[in-house]
Amino acid sequence: DQDGETGQLPVECSTPPERAVLDSACALAVRPDGTAIYSAGPGGIARFCLPSLELAALAPCPDGVAPHGCVEVAAGDGFLVCADLSGTLFEHDAETCELRGRAAYRPTVVERGQRLVGGYMQRFSGAVVGLDCGSALYGGAPRLVIGNNTIYMGGRDGVVTAYAPGALNILRRARLSDNLRGLQPFGVGFVRWANSGRLYCGVLSNVHVLTTPSLQTVATLRGGPRVPVFGNACAAVESGDGRLVFTADIGGPSVHIWDTASWHWLARVELAADGGPAQ
Repeated sequence: DQDGETGQLPVECSTPPERAVLDSACALAVRPDGTAIYSAGPGGIARFCLPSLELAALAPCPDGVAPHGCVEVAAGDGFLVCADLSGTLFEHDAETCELRGRAAYRPTVVERGQRLVGGYMQRFSGAVVGLDCGSALYGGAPRLVIGNNTIYMGGRDGVVTAYAPGALNILRRARLSDNLRGLQPFGVGFVRWANSGRLYCGVLSNVHVLTTPSLQTVATLRGGPRVPVFGNACAAVESGDGRLVFTADIGGPSVHIWDTASWHWLARVELAADGGPAQ
């Protein structure tokens, strides 16, 4: 239920820290059992009871967190994980929201190039780390998810990483975007874990379908002569029986329907940019 004038949740907060964590929230996640919702942002990490939305726990942002605080949050069974724009992963207690551990992003891709400085050409190189910030602060699709007790995060380097809860050790990595000629690769725009065990990852207009937890490529959903996918993919969701997957394309905007048995494109549903009936 939302306030008709402001569009915000009608939550009454008695202290400034509680108000701040709501006003500055960058990401939300619902506990798997549906009893709580978590918010993350510059104001800290908070847990609210459902359906009352009563504040149950509040913890400040961890020390050393990147500007804007944690911009991603995902809830698992008994634990909570957050990530900042630098790609650092933080694990929190699901009840108190207190920090239990962290893991810095481990780069695997190096960007190389040259730039003109004071009339002289200088070469530079540096590791590509962190999250793709194209939609980081504006309610974009998540780049951090939990599935079957495994954490998955998509990075700015075009790499998807699987982590183990607790120690936050890296289990697997899969590179979805190449850095041709040393240029920065295209980042992972979203990750989505489905009940079928498949992981959907968006890179520009392509949606990569991976197995979990092995992160092996099953299919790549992309445009073609008879597949009118034009813009960046921004979301994906499977049907309840897992026979279909729906991908959102901001180039229409539109929704595409794919058959998960053959991975053939089936149809395109046009959406009105200013709202209204779909075509």
